[in-house]
Amino acid sequence: MALRPYLLLALLSLLVPTIPAQASGSYPPNPPRLGGAALAKLDARAYTLGKALFTDRLTLPSEPPPGCDPAANLEILRVIQARLPERVAAEVDLPALAARLDSEQVHALVYYVGIRFRIAPTS
Repeated sequence: MALRPYLLLALLSLLVPTIPAQASGSYPPNPPRLGGAALAKLDARAYTLGKALFTDRLTLPSEPPPGCDPAANLEILRVIQARLPERVAAEVDLPALAARLDSEQVHALVYYVGIRFRIAPTS
């Protein structure tokens, strides 16, 4: 007596383990966290300032602050913008901040982006 096709399918489904599959390019449910040694080395002030600038939660002056070099800032921020992941680069415009940031703020922004998106510092 031959097994009917639906019985064969039922038997195979019991034998094949079900493994949750992730699509190509998907993120793990729990991204890796910084360890204790990495957190100890973190410059909290620069990271917090950079995050506030990146997420547009810091009110910036409409005119260039003292110590601002718009040309140098623009070059650095263009490089960082080009290195961001596509989905993030579509949401932020870092070069637009070039004329409104001083050197400390640019350093903090580069520091934050370097840690958050694992981007090597500009050379």
